Amino acid sequence: MPRQIKTYTTCAGPGRARSHYNLGGFLGWVVNTMMDLTTVGQVTFVAVFLAAMIALILANPVTALLTFAVLMAELQEAKDWYYKGRLLCIDDQEPCEECQKSGGDCKNTCAIGTVAEATKNNFDGDGVFNLMLAPYTLVDHFRALLLHLDRNKTLLQDPALYDDPPFLLNGGAPVVSTWGSVTIPTSFNPNLLDDPATTADQIGEHRIAVRGFLDRLLGGLQPPLKEIGSNLYNHFLIGVVNRVLTDSVPGFFPHFFRKDPAKIPFASPTWNAIPQDFDDTKDWKADNATNFTPRMPNAYWLPGTSFGLNPMFRFNHTLLAPFLHCEIDGNRVARLLDTVMVTLAAFMATFLVLSAIFGPAIGGLLALALALLAFLIASFVENLPGGGMAGPPDVEYEDEVGDLPTQSDGDVVAAYGRWVMDTEHGEYFEIHPVTAYYVMARDAYPPIPSGSTAPRSGRRGGSRSTRTKMSPRRWPTRPAI
Repeated sequence: MPRQIKTYTTCAGPGRARSHYNLGGFLGWVVNTMMDLTTVGQVTFVAVFLAAMIALILANPVTALLTFAVLMAELQEAKDWYYKGRLLCIDDQEPCEECQKSGGDCKNTCAIGTVAEATKNNFDGDGVFNLMLAPYTLVDHFRALLLHLDRNKTLLQDPALYDDPPFLLNGGAPVVSTWGSVTIPTSFNPNLLDDPATTADQIGEHRIAVRGFLDRLLGGLQPPLKEIGSNLYNHFLIGVVNRVLTDSVPGFFPHFFRKDPAKIPFASPTWNAIPQDFDDTKDWKADNATNFTPRMPNAYWLPGTSFGLNPMFRFNHTLLAPFLHCEIDGNRVARLLDTVMVTLAAFMATFLVLSAIFGPAIGGLLALALALLAFLIASFVENLPGGGMAGPPDVEYEDEVGDLPTQSDGDVVAAYGRWVMDTEHGEYFEIHPVTAYYVMARDAYPPIPSGSTAPRSGRRGGSRSTRTKMSPRRWPTRPAI
């Protein structure tokens, strides 16, 4: 089992964890201005910003030094926020054994599930993968979806729910998704998975129609609203997950789906720092009960914005299942910011020397050329050892049948790391950073069911490990749904 995977981020406590909307001062103005602009607007803003900074630097040595000091301070603040201030700590266990031995105070947790999406790299270098949590199966989730659609059939045809500022869905008209003989939410078989006469083609039609319905219910919105989804979308999925948690085999990870007072003390600072995600007074399984009318401010969004309930899970439209997001730390952003700060320092030192010899204009141009050269060289050097990109977890064994020992969709794994809430991207629960990873079984069932009962293995890639270890048990492949 890979243990003590390299980490770069630390989480912050209640009141200290902040989204970019919570950033103040000059850094907050720059970041939030950039986030609210279109791509063209962002390019224009960067050009104007750089022109203003260059003008201040060229004006005289005093403004140059002041501008340099401000930029360096803001770049360091940005780095500190990104790696130490974005993630809210949620501790549910005593400090792990490794931390106790090293004298640290970190508290980690473990999540067991099936890899729903194998590791890929984000722009910041983090290696991200998603787990469909045990003990639930794709059958459990799809059955709950169909049942919840049937119980809320009338509600989902109410036009009033589709005009809910800031979310205007489908022009204010009820969403409908048709594929083959299936129309969601009006004409489908809610008992599809329990009907012995069901065919693979019927399952395929239902799954495609449901995907189309959820895609439209999400809203087709532009960032940043796309990251959280419409209120109707969130409330519908909260109701679906509630059915899974209460109708299926009792789970042992409910705290990864919602705020659980058994893990997070009710009304504690941590509890209050997490947006409201559920209403226990509401019967979510009653007919047409998936709607939730109150709107509440969200401390991690712009002041004055109000939303409905905030689900703490994410949902995969391909698998039609909720999942827990996990991240292995990379440090690409830290490397980039360090390179920019070194380049800026080199430019400033060179400019002060050359401007005294050739004057501000020529000295500035020469310093800029040398700084750009230094930036290119530093960037090249930084990219030599991987550029700060986290690789996929090393599963550390040789498979007895010759499969490459790398992470794959369909692996049953235990991911061990810090349980946090990301204040960005809609405030979801995550394991971030992952500090240990272990494959418990391979090809437990097909990663993306299509209606066919033929077995399907996960994706393979990478190179064989030089270490030989006992292979995890290969579970029999389940029939796809």
